[in-house]
Amino acid sequence: MHAFTQDWCSYPCYYNYASLALYDTIVNSILPTPIIVFMNIGLIIRVIKQKQTLHRRLQWRKCRRMIVQLLSISVLFLFFNLPMTVLVLAQVCGLEADVIGQFGSYAYYLYHFVSLLMPFVCLTSLPEIRKKIKRLWVLS
Repeated sequence: MHAFTQDWCSYPCYYNYASLALYDTIVNSILPTPIIVFMNIGLIIRVIKQKQTLHRRLQWRKCRRMIVQLLSISVLFLFFNLPMTVLVLAQVCGLEADVIGQFGSYAYYLYHFVSLLMPFVCLTSLPEIRKKIKRLWVLS
């Protein structure tokens, strides 16, 4: 039952329905982190295999930038999302909220750092931007 007299809920209102809450938890909290990591690693492997099948010499200088970008995105997602993903998965499997304690609060805040840090990871992987940032640091 929805209370239309309240302006907002303290949690998403669809969490009142167990099936929608479970779907949201799995699709939006648990699956994205492993999918992003595995797809990034798969893309790196695909590029290396494609170079080998075309009998081209793998030029690591050209691939290095892509590998650094994809691995830095994967590490960012793993470091900041993995604690929260593991906690959510444990709660879905039946772990009580009392067991998590203070670590749950830290994991919740770490989870939100990905969206804040992603632009910096992308910007630092571009050589033109890196040169401009270095120039700004030297002038400061």
